[in-house]
Amino acid sequence: MWKSYARFWRLYFNFHRESSRADFMWVVLINAVIYAVLAIPAVVMQPNNLQAIQDTGTHPASQTPMLAFLGILILATTAYFIATIIPWIALECRRLRDVGLNIGVALNLVIIVSFLLGLAAGGVIGGLLIIISFLVWLVVILLCVLPQGYWRRHERKEAEQHEESEK
Repeated sequence: MWKSYARFWRLYFNFHRESSRADFMWVVLINAVIYAVLAIPAVVMQPNNLQAIQDTGTHPASQTPMLAFLGILILATTAYFIATIIPWIALECRRLRDVGLNIGVALNLVIIVSFLLGLAAGGVIGGLLIIISFLVWLVVILLCVLPQGYWRRHERKEAEQHEESEK
């Protein structure tokens, strides 16, 4: 488990090798735990602090340490997210290559560009672009959990069937 996570960071800019399904799933699990540890307390604390600020117009002095802790949690979550963007894209590309697809970089560019355009556009079109980026990301995740060489075997079977039908 820890070897997979260390490999995730060690191969930070490596988009060309392959990664096993186990490596991918361990990284997903560890990142989920890290995000849960960072984000759940922030989500639980935030509504209480916002209600206190709305009630009094300012935040009570007794809430200052809690607001500071909330700010630290939000900054830590954001910093971790930014730090993992490139290694996550690299892991997806390696995993897709292991499955037999060499389109990992292109799919991730579609996700990033449509998300950023969605944020910039705003409104209904922006919302649709963000939804499209999320759906493409879900497809990438589903492709990443396919077995090793799945796509190559599938293409080989189709080629064999095509050759047999020509005879």
